[in-house]
Amino acid sequence: MTLVHRSLVFACSAALAGLCAGTAFADEQCTSLDTVVHDFEAKGANVLIIPSDRLQAVVQDTSLYTGDSYQDVTRGFMAQGPGGVVLGLEIGGCLLDPIIHSPPQRQI
Repeated sequence: MTLVHRSLVFACSAALAGLCAGTAFADEQCTSLDTVVHDFEAKGANVLIIPSDRLQAVVQDTSLYTGDSYQDVTRGFMAQGPGGVVLGLEIGGCLLDPIIHSPPQRQI
């Protein structure tokens, strides 16, 4: 797990007000995209399964956003919660570390 991904995993529970809590994103085990999507839906998140015809475009945009390369992505989803968006990408039946986007905080 890269340093960037570690910080993203850490930020997940704070960014999405508990939507990520309890969802396993560990290197040691292969996490199922279906299980994680079900967990997000059970916690009230809006979940979109990325259509296969749009998946490569999302992967390319994600690579530009993170600076990482994602090869052979087979499925993906986006979950929206009150504090941001989680992007999940699957390779070979295993979910990668979550990619978090939190909207900028307003300055008061």
